[in-house]
Amino acid sequence: MSWGSPTAWYQNDLPPGARDLTRWFALQFRAGVNFEASPYGLPQDFTVKLVDGVGASASMQVGDSSGALFFPPGEAVTGDVPKAFLNTVSIPLTAFTGIQLSDVRSIRFEFDQSMAGDLLISDIAFSDMLDADGDGIGDRHDNCIQQKNATQLDYNLQGPDGFGNICDPDVDETNVIGSSDFNILRICLGKQVGAGACNGPPGSGCEHDPDCGETDYDGNGVVGASDFIIFRMFGIGNPPAVRVNEFETPRLRN
Repeated sequence: MSWGSPTAWYQNDLPPGARDLTRWFALQFRAGVNFEASPYGLPQDFTVKLVDGVGASASMQVGDSSGALFFPPGEAVTGDVPKAFLNTVSIPLTAFTGIQLSDVRSIRFEFDQSMAGDLLISDIAFSDMLDADGDGIGDRHDNCIQQKNATQLDYNLQGPDGFGNICDPDVDETNVIGSSDFNILRICLGKQVGAGACNGPPGSGCEHDPDCGETDYDGNGVVGASDFIIFRMFGIGNPPAVRVNEFETPRLRN
């Protein structure tokens, strides 16, 4: 992208169905100074503006979030020609205040920080980039942010409750991991997940997990030693999956 006036701009309009940005963490793209066409030796900067459905806008300068737009090192006179660098720029969407992030209509790049320049820009996207446990599921959507669970298995008798198996040993749903939860695990230990797998006597707790699907914490289809280790990690008397991060306050099941 090249420009010869500080009033130049580039705009990307968001189609219906892609305008709700509340599920995302950041606006992300790759960028670098094109040394062949940009003023020699000068870094660049520009403004990113989001515009919502009622026309309100919020802006951030790239330089406030990243140092990506430096002029590439090198010296043409000595033959050490500069090389093109494409660096990742990530701007948190929380930086764009005063607009409705649930209804963003356009992304505008305003090249208002210099009279002229030329940039290489690619891969403009929204990113759910925080992934505390490294399982490939961003924290905003991960049902266990501290334990890896790429499958997001969330087995419960009454249906998914938003807490993945691997961080939810509270099988009887009392909001406390107790002896009854351990008893269900004990009965299911060594069994494959399936109809009627938990076959304990009345009052054993099997009514809460008749298929042993919820005590299969690691989701491998068999309740085994690894599931017992996961149970011990949480410990009797403690609450189950309490999600605490920058997106959610601590909560238990309703």
